Parts: sequence; structure tokens; C-alpha cells
Amino acid sequence: MIKQKLQYLAKIFKSIFQDIKSWEQIKLNNWQWHGPGGIIVGILTYLVLTLTFKGVHVVGQFIITSFLSGLGIWAFELSQRTGRIIEDDELFESNKDLFVTWVPAIITIATILIFFKTR
Repeated sequence: MIKQKLQYLAKIFKSIFQDIKSWEQIKLNNWQWHGPGGIIVGILTYLVLTLTFKGVHVVGQFIITSFLSGLGIWAFELSQRTGRIIEDDELFESNKDLFVTWVPAIITIATILIFFKTR
């Protein structure tokens, strides 16, 4: 079961890396909005965390913030298909969208924590 999940994740990332080679494919997938959206989600999640959790270690902040941003992005992707049954191909594309948005969010969170919390 774990092997299948890892193979599925590898398939997603391989497909993402194939798609980002072409600007036309990026525009077709609307990914030009996913990167900035992920950055905004990362910043907003970090701001909420700093107002909510005081005294949490930097590593804990990274884990909590990354998890919460991923949860929010996943919920948004889920809301886009509410009331519809989607096929495996559309689910695969939705999962690619999730990762294309979540990775910039994680990078943003890590950058904020490295530059503002470790000084």
C-alpha cells in the first residue's frame, strides 16, 4: 500500500516536471496563479500562526504552518469538485494542482522562518 502511494506521488511529480517545461502547458493548467497563490497562503498561514501559537519552536512552527497551509489548499481543491463525481484523470490533475500550490507555500514558510525567526 505504501509502495503504491509512493509510486503515485512519483507519477504526480514526474508529470508536473514534464508540464513545467512548456509555458503553454502552464497556462493551460492555470499554474501561473498557483505559485503566487501558494506564496499568499504561506504568508497568511504564517501570520495566523504567529498570532495564535506563542512559544512554539521554529521546527514546530514550520511543521504546523506547512500542515495547515496544505490542509487549506486541499480543502479548496476539494470544494472545487463538490457535488461531482470525478474520474481518475481529473483527480490526478487536481492532485497536481495541490502540489503546485503547496510547494511554493512551504518554500515561503521556510524562507520566512529562516530569515525572521533564526535571527
